[in-house]
Amino acid sequence: MAFNLEEQFAEIIKEYREEMKEEIEKALTQASQILVDRLVAASPVGDDVTHFKDQWGLKTKYKGVRYIGNSKAIPSKNGNIPLVNLLEYGAYAKPFVAKTFEENKEIIFTTFVQTLKGGK
Repeated sequence: MAFNLEEQFAEIIKEYREEMKEEIEKALTQASQILVDRLVAASPVGDDVTHFKDQWGLKTKYKGVRYIGNSKAIPSKNGNIPLVNLLEYGAYAKPFVAKTFEENKEIIFTTFVQTLKGGK
């Protein structure tokens, strides 16, 4: 049987990923929380009692991925519309989510790497 470098690397990475599972989950959460904090800081504040900026959340339900979202919705005749969609893509949009991510992706990456190395 011939030596297959690609298969050998895939096996090594699979074993390493299994060994580092808990550290990867912690690093994902730490890095994601940075973005949540930055989105809170960048969010507009309206006149409503329930502020948009206070509705950001981080879901850690699934392994290997983190979901960041905002639960603030605006009632309409066709059901509730997520306010974040209106702010990013609506007729009177004032986009800030993608901009906030772009401005902070280096610190998000650095936080992930440092946490994975055991620095946090």
